[in-house]
Amino acid sequence: MSLCATEQSKGFYFGMFWSIFMSSQIVGNLIGSIIIKKTSGPSFFLIMGCVLLSSLLGYCFLIIPKNKIDDD
Repeated sequence: MSLCATEQSKGFYFGMFWSIFMSSQIVGNLIGSIIIKKTSGPSFFLIMGCVLLSSLLGYCFLIIPKNKIDDD
């Protein structure tokens, strides 16, 4: 994230990341409790495993911004 931000906008981006990160604790626990309440058995772990794999697949496509790559 620091590679994409300028010195003037760095605080905004880190603040935005921090607020999304902290809200994910609330939203994730809420979704988890709803899934546990609605399902039974190991289906909770299967659903969370699918969420994990889809997130991992998304991270595989992240790239470094071209304007900040070193010319090594």
